[in-house]
Amino acid sequence: MCQGPTLRVVSASPTLAASPTRPPGSTASPFGPFPGLVGRFQVARSSGEIVLRQATPIENGRVFVFQVPQDRLPDGQYRWRMRAENGTAASNWAPWCPFTLNS
Repeated sequence: MCQGPTLRVVSASPTLAASPTRPPGSTASPFGPFPGLVGRFQVARSSGEIVLRQATPIENGRVFVFQVPQDRLPDGQYRWRMRAENGTAASNWAPWCPFTLNS
């Protein structure tokens, strides 16, 4: 979940990352590992138009990572979100996380 002010990014190839947790009431370790999950990322302009989509396997069973390809996004205001998927099951989308790209 994103907290605080809009993040200002100065890289032309930012890295987006998120860690899954178990749902409330689960008796298993809340921080995994979570083998076999896939993270589905979306990046959108501030207008809401989705400009990038990417699915990535979870790394080490604990973190989803997506590095935006070099020079794929022009400077501007964006937001990103992701969800975890396991076959046909999927979590809810995480809240949008805003960022301003100024590379």
